[in-house]
Amino acid sequence: MPASPRFLLYGVSGVYNYGCEAIVRGTVAILRKVWPDAAISYASLMVEDDTWRLAGCDIKVVRRIPVLRRSQMRRYSARYILCKACSLLALDPPGAVERIEALKETDVVLSIGGDLYTPGRDGRGYPRELIEAGERIMGHKKKLIIWGASIGPFSKDPEAERIVTKHLRRATLITSRETSTTTYLAKLAVDSNVVEAADPAFAVPSIEATENRPHYPITIGINLSPLSILRAGAFASLDEAATSHGSTISRLIEHFNCDVVLLPHVVSTLTEKDDDVRYLYKVYSCLSTSARLRTSVNNVDCGFLGMKPVLRSCTVVIAARMHCAINASSEGVPTVLLAYSEKAHGMAHRIYPNPCPCLDLSRFTFDNCQIVLSEIIANSDNIRSGLRAQIPGIRRQAEFGGVALKRSLESANALTRRLKADQVT
Repeated sequence: MPASPRFLLYGVSGVYNYGCEAIVRGTVAILRKVWPDAAISYASLMVEDDTWRLAGCDIKVVRRIPVLRRSQMRRYSARYILCKACSLLALDPPGAVERIEALKETDVVLSIGGDLYTPGRDGRGYPRELIEAGERIMGHKKKLIIWGASIGPFSKDPEAERIVTKHLRRATLITSRETSTTTYLAKLAVDSNVVEAADPAFAVPSIEATENRPHYPITIGINLSPLSILRAGAFASLDEAATSHGSTISRLIEHFNCDVVLLPHVVSTLTEKDDDVRYLYKVYSCLSTSARLRTSVNNVDCGFLGMKPVLRSCTVVIAARMHCAINASSEGVPTVLLAYSEKAHGMAHRIYPNPCPCLDLSRFTFDNCQIVLSEIIANSDNIRSGLRAQIPGIRRQAEFGGVALKRSLESANALTRRLKADQVT
């Protein structure tokens, strides 16, 4: 292992998700603090788009070529038949292994993505392709770091839990981003290679803090995520959810005499189910006539950094996307998290003391929001002051991941030297 390792970030589908952009930017900032001259690359499925979105980030974007699944091939083509035959013989077909350019020139792979190491919606299964990729990476004698992760629980599926546990124990280091993950891993006896560190997004530099705060009328920023809504399972369809959310927002505008800005944090042309923009326009169309006059959709694809001044203009932000909440809180803006999984509760408790402003996404109704927002707006100055005092400490907790990584690699180097010395002896 060289003194300044060559790092590769791997795992996320693309930084059109501003949360993934934040993880990449924050990780680069953390690594640069420990290894200023390190070579850092990011394996991308969309090189041109990700290169544009990561402008100003000191990282090389390299191509990641995914596996071509049989379902994506022309039926009964030569390749389809070959893959079918290999499947029946329990063999890997040609091209079955995802290719990552620059893997040979890499020393350490950071598996990024936050909540990728989780089961399916029913609590069963595991991220098979991610685990298999990690095994291949370690098979190439690369150090695998599971970075800034929320993991599990896989308790409903013992076989999945066994496979994942075996894999996690082989990783050089796991940085857990919340206590619930750390506790769960300890129950699996996965603890000797685990440290807890705040989400890498907290290491993205903030806008310089000022004492300025939004003027009246009150402005409420609202981020709603179609993917989160589907996972929460509270509505039969996105259309039904949009009708409910439009009614809630209309009543909030009337009650607080406020303006609302709808805040996308994922801009995806790939699928409507993961595109905040299309869903927020659905919500906008469901607002009352008077509420539309006081509501805007921030439809400029400005990225994680570009969202910061928009968020700073808000009196309070309500966010379903966790990294939208991190972005707003990092800028000193009081934030309510809409939770659809344990990770949101864990993040809220990291930022705020009890009671923390976190609502289950299924409880995003006027009555519930009105109670929480009334208290926040009444105590806005104190909350902002508290966040300005709190965030630097959380940023240091995120940077601790880099310190832990350095110690882990140094320990691995020392062990390798001892083994080589024993072999010589």
